[in-house]
Amino acid sequence: MSSDNNAIETPVELLTKIISLKPGGEVRSQQAEAVAKIGEAIAETNNLLVEAPTGSGKTIGYMVPVIFHGAKAVISTATKQLSEQIVNVDVPFLQKALREVDPTRKFTASLLKGRDNYYCLAKADEQGKLSDDANSLFGALDIENTKASPTSAKGKEMAREMKALENWADTTKTGDRSEAPAVSDQVWRQYSSSTAECPGKKVCPFGESCFAEFARDKARKVDVVITNHAVVAHDLMAEENSLLGERDTFIFDELHELDNYLSSAWGTRLSAKMLKDGHKVFKTLPELKEEDVDEIEKMGKKFNGVVNSIEEGLMESTPHLLGQLLSRIYGACAKIIAKAQKSAQDKEERENIRKIASVVVKKANEILEAAQMLLDDGPGTVRWVTIQEDETRALNAAPLRVGPQLQQALETRNATMIGTSATIRVSGKFEIPVHNLDLDTSVTPYKTVALDSPFDYAKQAMIYIPDANSFPAPVGQERKEHAEAVKKEAEELIRAMNGRALGLFTTTASARDNAAYLRKKLPKMNILLQGDAPLSQLIEEFKKDENSVLLGTMGIWHGLDVVGPALSLVIIDKIPFKPQSDPLSKARRQAAEEAGRNGFMDIDVADANVMLSQGVGRLVRSKGDKGIIAILDTRLATKPYGRSMLKSMPPAKIFQDKKTVINAAKRLGDSLDKK
Repeated sequence: MSSDNNAIETPVELLTKIISLKPGGEVRSQQAEAVAKIGEAIAETNNLLVEAPTGSGKTIGYMVPVIFHGAKAVISTATKQLSEQIVNVDVPFLQKALREVDPTRKFTASLLKGRDNYYCLAKADEQGKLSDDANSLFGALDIENTKASPTSAKGKEMAREMKALENWADTTKTGDRSEAPAVSDQVWRQYSSSTAECPGKKVCPFGESCFAEFARDKARKVDVVITNHAVVAHDLMAEENSLLGERDTFIFDELHELDNYLSSAWGTRLSAKMLKDGHKVFKTLPELKEEDVDEIEKMGKKFNGVVNSIEEGLMESTPHLLGQLLSRIYGACAKIIAKAQKSAQDKEERENIRKIASVVVKKANEILEAAQMLLDDGPGTVRWVTIQEDETRALNAAPLRVGPQLQQALETRNATMIGTSATIRVSGKFEIPVHNLDLDTSVTPYKTVALDSPFDYAKQAMIYIPDANSFPAPVGQERKEHAEAVKKEAEELIRAMNGRALGLFTTTASARDNAAYLRKKLPKMNILLQGDAPLSQLIEEFKKDENSVLLGTMGIWHGLDVVGPALSLVIIDKIPFKPQSDPLSKARRQAAEEAGRNGFMDIDVADANVMLSQGVGRLVRSKGDKGIIAILDTRLATKPYGRSMLKSMPPAKIFQDKKTVINAAKRLGDSLDKK
């Protein structure tokens, strides 16, 4: 460190100088504490969990210590919106600030997304040129039929969008969809390539100019790569050719979402459609013998018959016929991979053949690995059967716990884990998330810190929980009565507040029923329902029309950020427990019980607690926000687990007298109407 008297000697000093550049900039105590703790974790190579409430400035809070210590870091988020905000807002601000306060400190950063977020030059080049075989190669993996009559309205719109994309591709430097003209998912798929479709940089004739590969190459070189949980999940399992390069610090923002992403990425699914699509892909490679390809087709035809005989839900052992089926699928794919690899690596083969062979290898590997995981009946794997929308069945598998695999992957890379979110603790304690993330048995030491909220909840918010003596519980014989009571209670609260309400429901059916009821009872009010239009459009309308109401399900329980009076009332119909029949939760609950832990508290209450806290957190987003949080579930006041959940709620006063709450809503609504 420099001996200059003005030398910056701690991450908090760097934070102070950076914030001083903002007009009226003042370091929040919560932000300073986060910077200090994260700085210590990076310096001491300890794992760390930081619960950072809304308004505590957590993004700058973890980026400043990364910059101070010169860490080679990955910042992983759950949402594209947050990752793009970091790259487009926070990174440029910090880079500019460093030039003023400490020119000796510099850092580079870039954004990395999944491959299908980038324009594919090979796909674009082959539009309309591919042979029937090659067309089936790419078409096999599309979900929807992308063909439409050129003279139909849909066909004309698709043609317009395709032309706009092609024109944009001539000038773009990134090929990133977020910078492209707005087009439908259906059209974008014709110009993007999934990981399964891509033959790889070495085989593809456009490999040297590929936008996705350019983003990956850049990510390996920068100091800080910003990406998402899905990309990190896949990369942590890669034994070689890491997309992220060598990293010493992994920061997981929106940590409450990480488990779902890891379970999905490290799990698998197999269905008759996957085998049918695989068969289509395999047929495109002439070097494969007919009997090799036909074996997959036969297994695809047998699949539904075999799986239909298995009860929906958790599968604790492998039925004999299923074991035989999966073993044959595994064997057939192994043969296909061996023969296709030879074609993919044979320099004497035509370029198109090598390209197709590479895609065949990827698709066969996907099916082989699914069969392999589904054959694993060990205690570390959960397997279950689901019924799909078309009434056919699918086999699913996922790790029983993702924590051990996560810690092992990080330890292999000698990397520190820092997790942050506004909602980490369960019942006010870190014990359950620490156990679920396997921090308590990790070789790397860990610490936890819960920051205070910068908001004055006692003055800014009140929490309403109905009195159990007059309001039904959402269980047993009272379930239907509760659903009707929610409608009436929501109507009264919304009428008193004159709109300005967000309704969060645990099921799509409940959201729809309440929307229909409110539209009938409040015909002059703009009732917006998730699913009626793109969510981004609904949110913008909700923000602009201050007296409107937005109703939705899990998609808006977290991530929705509406500052100001447009959101002055949050209504939650009940504690968001997952169904008791959810196979993964059921298996994890059983495992916790067998280990001597409380399965219901560890799994069900923990998941619901985090989601409930996320929903409650939609109300107060700034120091100027005021309002009411109505959680219409009496179990929060009557059940021990409910009262434990209240320990994770913001420190607002709880009211159970309906008249008091309605009067408060009317006073606030009237005052906002006069502004």
